[in-house]
Amino acid sequence: MADLVVQLDPPVLRVCLGRGFSFEVPVCPRAVRAGMVEDPDGVRDALREVLRQVLLRGRRPRRVWWVLPLEAVAEHVFSLPPVARSDLKPAVERLVREWLGPDAPPVSVRWRVVARDADEVRVYASAVRQDVLSSLGSLAESLRLKVRGCLGLTPLLCQAVRGEGFLLYAAPSGQVLAVLARSGRPVWLQREELAGGDPVAVLAGAPGRCRAEGYAFGRVVLAGAADNDEVAAALEAGGLAASPLPGWPLGVLASLPRWRVDYGPGGAEGFSRRALALAMAVVLVVEACALGAGWARARARLEAAYARVGAQAAEVARVQQVAQQVKALKAQVEEIGKLLQPPEPRPDWEALYGALSSLSGAVVLEKVDAAKVPEGAAWVLTVHGRAPSVGEVVRFARALEAAPFSVPCLVSVQVGQDGSAVFQLKVRWSP
Repeated sequence: MADLVVQLDPPVLRVCLGRGFSFEVPVCPRAVRAGMVEDPDGVRDALREVLRQVLLRGRRPRRVWWVLPLEAVAEHVFSLPPVARSDLKPAVERLVREWLGPDAPPVSVRWRVVARDADEVRVYASAVRQDVLSSLGSLAESLRLKVRGCLGLTPLLCQAVRGEGFLLYAAPSGQVLAVLARSGRPVWLQREELAGGDPVAVLAGAPGRCRAEGYAFGRVVLAGAADNDEVAAALEAGGLAASPLPGWPLGVLASLPRWRVDYGPGGAEGFSRRALALAMAVVLVVEACALGAGWARARARLEAAYARVGAQAAEVARVQQVAQQVKALKAQVEEIGKLLQPPEPRPDWEALYGALSSLSGAVVLEKVDAAKVPEGAAWVLTVHGRAPSVGEVVRFARALEAAPFSVPCLVSVQVGQDGSAVFQLKVRWSP
C-alpha cells in the first residue's frame, strides 16, 4: 500500500499517493506557520478532503510523510578542517550546539558529511523544533494515520536536481533558498528573507556569491516562485542558462518515499520491531535444534574434556612457576642494564621553542608539552595555541612538515564566533 505524501505549503496542501495520483487541496494561509499547525481544525478538514478523494479511488492509506515548509527547518553547511573520522562527530556536535545557541528550544537535529577533500570537510546540519513534530504527529493520529517521517525541503530539492546544479527556490513565505547540489547533497547553502527587497536581484545574485567562494557549476535550476521569466532573464544576462526543476512539485513529491531523505522521527520503528521479531524466531529455532541433537552424546564428550583438563592442570601449574622465576630474573637484568647505561643528554629546549616561533606567523603559541618516543631520540610535542582563523592553523600545521619536525596532526580545533580558532596539534621532533 502506497504512503500518503503531504507538503505543507499554504495556501495549499500538495498531496501525492504513488506516482499516478497527485493533487492540491486549499488551506488557510494562516493555518500553518513555520511548520507549526496553528489551526488544527482547518488543516484536519483539508486532510479529510484529501482522504475522501483517495477513498473515491478505492484506496485507504495508513501512513503519511510530512514535507515541511522551508521556514520550519534551520539548516547550515559547516566547513571544518580535515580531521580524523573518530574526531568528526564530537567536533560537529559542538559546532551545532554553538550554532543553535544556549537558548534554543528542544529540536531534532540531523547532520551528514556532504563533501570531503584534502583541505576541508563540509557538513550539512538541519534542526526541526520538537513541538512542530509533535503537532504534526497529533494531527495525523486524529485521522488514524501513522507518521512515517518528516522531511525538510532542501534535501528533497537536492535529490530532485540529479547530478550537479545550482538550485534557486523561493517559498510563499518570502524566504529564498540558494543551494549547490552535488550527487543529491547540499554542498553550499544560503537562506535569505526577502523582507521587501527585490526578489529578482536576490535570486540572480546568489550564483555569483557561490562562485566567489571558489565553486563551479554548469547549470542553474529554478523551483517555486523563483521559476519565472524575470529571474531566468536576469541569470541569462549574467551568462547563466536557467531551466525549471523537472517534475516539481507533484512529480518530485511522488518519488519522495524512494529517496529516503528523512531526518525526522518515524520510519525506523517498524523496521526495528520486524528485525527484533525475526531475530527472536531464529534464536528459538536454533535452541530447538540444539536440544534435539543428542544430549547424551554431548554429555559424554563433556566428561572426556573434563578429564583432559584435569590432567593438563598440573602441567600448567609447573609451567607457570617456571615462568614466574624467569620473569623475576629478567627484571633484575633490566635494572642492572639501566645502571650501566650512560645518562641521556638533555635536549636544547630554547632551540626548540625558537624553531616553533619562527614558523608560527600569526599563530600565538600558549603551551608546548613534550613526551619522549620509546624508541630512538625523537619526541612527540603537543602544541597549544590560538590563531585568527582556521586557515592560519592549517598553514602552521603544514609549515611543521619541514625538518626537524614531521608528522603534524591536528588533535582539536574550536572555532569562535569571530572566526578565531583555539587548537591542539601534535608533531614529531627529532633534536
